[in-house]
Amino acid sequence: MSDGDQISPECITSKIISDTIRGLNIIEDHGKELIHFVETYRNLTQLPKPEFTRVNIREFFERITILVNSQFDSEVEIYEKRPLIIAEVIPDDLVLMADDKLLAQVFLNVIKNSIEAFGNEKKRNEIAIKAGQNPDGRIVLMIQDNGPGMDADTLEKIFVPFFTTKESGSGIGLSLSRQIIRLHNGSITCDSSPEQGTTITMVF
Repeated sequence: MSDGDQISPECITSKIISDTIRGLNIIEDHGKELIHFVETYRNLTQLPKPEFTRVNIREFFERITILVNSQFDSEVEIYEKRPLIIAEVIPDDLVLMADDKLLAQVFLNVIKNSIEAFGNEKKRNEIAIKAGQNPDGRIVLMIQDNGPGMDADTLEKIFVPFFTTKESGSGIGLSLSRQIIRLHNGSITCDSSPEQGTTITMVF
C-alpha cells in the first residue's frame, strides 16, 4: 500500500520490498522491547541507568516514524485517521549522546498523547518532530502537534505524577519522560493553549 492505496503486484519494486523488510525489522527489534519497557518501569524510582551512545537523530526519527505508523497498521479500529509525521533535522548529520531506547520511550509517550488528543477528528492531523541547536550550541528536540491544545490549568499539571485527563490513563507518561530527560542532564517543557496545538521541547 502507498498512502492508503493498494499497489498492484507489477508495481512492486525491489526498493519497496527492501523498505518493507527494513520497517518490519525495526518494529521487531524495538517495538516489543519498548512495550515491555513501559510495563516494567512504571515506577518512577526504578528507571534504568542510561547507556549513552552516539544517536544519529535523522535515523532515530525514521525509526520513531515507523514505530508510530505500525500502531495504525495493527490497531486501525482505534483511530480513524493516521497523522502525518513530519521530520526536520538541522544539520542533517546531527548526533546526540543519549540512551536510544530511553529517548525513544519519551518520543512514543508524547506522540501517543498527541494521537489520543486528536481522537477521530476529520481534520489534517500533523505531528512535527524537529531537531537543531540553539545559540548556545545545545541540542534541541521538539515534538509539535496541531491538536486541540490544553488550557492553562491542565498545562500546569501535566508533569505531575499520576495526573491525567484520560479515563484509562495512568498519568505516568510525561512524568516518566521528564525523569528520563533529567537522567540525560536535559530539560523538558511544554507550551500549549486551546485550539493552538501543543509543543514539547527538550534541551540537552
